[in-house]
Amino acid sequence: MAPGSRPAFALVWLLLNLLAVPWSLAGNQGNTARLIRQHYSEALDAYQKGQFQSALSTLSELLELAPQVAEAHNLMGIIHQRMNRPQLFEESLQKAIELRPDYVEARRNLALHWVRRGRLQQALQQFRKLLEIRPDSSDIHYRMGVIYAEQDQFKSAVDHLEEAGKDPQFHSRQFYRLLGECYVALERPEAAAGRLEQANRLGDDSFELWATLAAAYEKTGRLDESIASLKKALARNPGNWKLRFSLASALFEQEEDESCLEELRRWPESEKNAEYFNLVGAANARLGQVVEAGKAFEKAIQLQPRNLESYYNLGLLLLRADAYDEAIAVLDQSLVHVPESPQLLRALGFAQQLKGRFEAAQRTFSRLVEIRPSDSSGFFYLASSYLEAGQPENALSNFEKALRLSPEDGRIYYLQGLIHSQQGAEDRALALFNRCLEFDPDFVHALFQRAKILFTRGNLDASLRDSRRAIEIDPGFPQAHFQAAQVLARLGRREEAQARLKTYRELQAKNVDKEFRIFKP
Repeated sequence: MAPGSRPAFALVWLLLNLLAVPWSLAGNQGNTARLIRQHYSEALDAYQKGQFQSALSTLSELLELAPQVAEAHNLMGIIHQRMNRPQLFEESLQKAIELRPDYVEARRNLALHWVRRGRLQQALQQFRKLLEIRPDSSDIHYRMGVIYAEQDQFKSAVDHLEEAGKDPQFHSRQFYRLLGECYVALERPEAAAGRLEQANRLGDDSFELWATLAAAYEKTGRLDESIASLKKALARNPGNWKLRFSLASALFEQEEDESCLEELRRWPESEKNAEYFNLVGAANARLGQVVEAGKAFEKAIQLQPRNLESYYNLGLLLLRADAYDEAIAVLDQSLVHVPESPQLLRALGFAQQLKGRFEAAQRTFSRLVEIRPSDSSGFFYLASSYLEAGQPENALSNFEKALRLSPEDGRIYYLQGLIHSQQGAEDRALALFNRCLEFDPDFVHALFQRAKILFTRGNLDASLRDSRRAIEIDPGFPQAHFQAAQVLARLGRREEAQARLKTYRELQAKNVDKEFRIFKP
């Protein structure tokens, strides 16, 4: 489905010609019945020849003779409809239904009339009655599904359309595309993709099909197929800039940054909005084009001063360039426009922490806690700030608050364990590292810290096992190599120890960040 558009549910499919149908004359006997049949036959013949006034006159005579004949009221209503007399049509059909509540044809004619008039709720009322009379009617289910789709009641639409789909007569490309569009609207992309693919197999090669299928593929993570579908849609409608933005965004998600920028270079000036410049900035940032990225983010902010994403991206760009003062200034400015954005507050706290402004960072993270008291992340970052500022008791207190909200967050157990280890409480630290690894068996820092404690306690085999596991998970983690070298040396395996030590020194020369840090850009 093209971004910003709604499905063009074709109600015209419902608007079939209104026809008279076979009828019965139960209760009418003898000569009266013959006269009624004769009048009706004459009226029907005149109607079919287009002699509407003559047909109405004959039906009036019939109804003087037998006013209870519902079929005559139905045919009279059809004629009024052909003569563009909607009020008389409605009166005639309602009379027919009053006389015969189970009169399927009259109810269908009235329901289709309401569809023509755009009075969909009244049409649905008639179709619901029809469904009570004919619960297995795939035709009624189909018509109701189309109306529900038009009213954005997609769950009801799908229920009725799937029921109609049990009848092979509805296995058309229009049917499958409509059903696929409903599934997209219901955020059920797998089901949507299946129905839309079926529509394509039946010959639907339209812009709408490819645009909607691209959205379904994107939501299922099938980005290659989404990009291919977007390109097919744009081949049919190259001037659809919303869809072009979807294509550029999908290329960015695929980390095809050059292709993303190439697509964006095609845009006319009139279409370049804040979202456009934000995406240009993000693609350039990932390519290392810092100046170009910064200019694009600034332009996005200029066009839309409340653009949270652009402020955040510019702040992150400055953080990664170690321009902490500039990042703080940008993020401070952003919070004037969006003062309660958790994303911006978190980024500002990181910038302040990295700059060494611990008290400012703690105030910022405290604000994050005030805004989101049920979110553990505020307490987590506040505790981590206290930890880096050398205030372990404050850190432990806030880690406990974070833990009550997120008891399965392995990082919290790890950092608590790190504090207790630094304080010499090895038993408590070991228990916390074990708890961390229960929830995250691949947490290399916890493996390393546990290996250190096990080494000091003489449990060399277990220490070596943890060290090797950490190296297996992250071969570029220097401390794990160092710990393995210590254990191997203690075990008398000097050549292996020397090899690990050499690797440690090589990695350490390239790795300035020697400790596990929460605050990284």
